[in-house]
Amino acid sequence: MSQKMDSSIVELLSSHNIRVTPQRVAIFNALKKLKHPTAEQIMDHLRPHYPNMSMATVYNTLRFFKQAGLVRDIHCGEDCTRFEVSKESHNHLICETCGSIEDMDLDLFINFGAIAERFGFKLDAVNIELYGQCRSCQEKEKK
Repeated sequence: MSQKMDSSIVELLSSHNIRVTPQRVAIFNALKKLKHPTAEQIMDHLRPHYPNMSMATVYNTLRFFKQAGLVRDIHCGEDCTRFEVSKESHNHLICETCGSIEDMDLDLFINFGAIAERFGFKLDAVNIELYGQCRSCQEKEKK
């Protein structure tokens, strides 16, 4: 597939010493477009444009991105990992029924920095995941 490479993504990958390939740019674009995708969802999204791309390419690229701090993974149960482009610290609500993930900003409610400071702890990041059942799944159960 002949796809114009986004110069900002090329620059970002290069600045993290990641070799720029059309497949890596496409995977990064898919991460930005899809909401908390699994590696398989990324593959399904890209398959029409890159029919020869392998799952190994997707997994290896996600590993490179994660090591560079460009992507973080979200574990949402046994054998379920989803990915997102790293951005400022935020937290997640994870539905254990359907696997949906919603971003939430707990910093509005809790001053984690003050808590860490109280204990003399240097805080680098906060990552909280709340597990339960989303509204949609609750409504389906009521029916």
